[in-house]
Amino acid sequence: MKGVIIILMFPERGALNASFQLSKQLQNRGHKLLYLSTLSYASHIKKQGFDFYEFDLNTFYDKLLSEQQKIKDSKENI
Repeated sequence: MKGVIIILMFPERGALNASFQLSKQLQNRGHKLLYLSTLSYASHIKKQGFDFYEFDLNTFYDKLLSEQQKIKDSKENI
């Protein structure tokens, strides 16, 4: 094995499917592929022959929205 490549996929089937061809090529070159995504895509990813780890995107989105709100609030106070 050459290395581990981690792919963080947002829950969009089209984007996920589009990544599989490149991932298969990398896997054929000796790399291990690990997909991070929501549990709803676990079986789809595993069927393609890749490892899967659940990534809680809700926590990510909540933090992102919070940071965006802070920026918006700071601009309104200027």
